[in-house]
Amino acid sequence: MRNFLWSGDINTHKLVTVAWSQVCKPLVEGGLGLKSIVKLNEASMLKLMWDFVFSNSHWVVFMRAL
Repeated sequence: MRNFLWSGDINTHKLVTVAWSQVCKPLVEGGLGLKSIVKLNEASMLKLMWDFVFSNSHWVVFMRAL
């Protein structure tokens, strides 16, 4: 994602002049408003765990039975 943002090509590596944490800040804070992949993954994993603990959907019942 970083390579595409700075060079327009995911295979081209360029020197980064702005910290990724700064790029992921909201526009009003001076960033570009991009979502952090690490934070998105963390939120997805937490939601999956929440569903696993508190849901009774078919996939959860199946996984608990394993």
